[in-house]
Amino acid sequence: MPWHMPCSFLHRSNEKRAKPVSEQVAPLSREVVMEMRSKPRIPVQFPISFSGDQVAGRGTVINLSAGGAGIESDKNVQKGTFLDLHVHLPGHEGTILEVDLAAVRWAAGNRFGVEFLRIRTEEQQRLNQLVRNAPRPSQAAVESIAL
Repeated sequence: MPWHMPCSFLHRSNEKRAKPVSEQVAPLSREVVMEMRSKPRIPVQFPISFSGDQVAGRGTVINLSAGGAGIESDKNVQKGTFLDLHVHLPGHEGTILEVDLAAVRWAAGNRFGVEFLRIRTEEQQRLNQLVRNAPRPSQAAVESIAL
């Protein structure tokens, strides 16, 4: 004889049901998001030029890490776009930091974030040194980076 469970037992309306995980977990704070970044970001104001298959433009790097950057531009760049980047380093006599391949990981209005996928070893070393030697931002600056 097959096992049978009465339907009334399965559908009791007065029992508390578990909330979905999305309702049980509070949204992450900016501080937690910043802690989760694998590489620290520093606030900067560096001119940049970029190009890809569907877009080319200029803008400003507003934050930088050894693995990516936040960029502000008058061009609308879509998430998933692949770009090559030329970051102009002020105070370094016309020096340009070249990133051979970057992926746009997020885009919102006139801002977008990129992850560096391919960068030559000597460029990565320059970038690491730049980030390592940069002054550490205040808490207010850290919060603005998370935006």
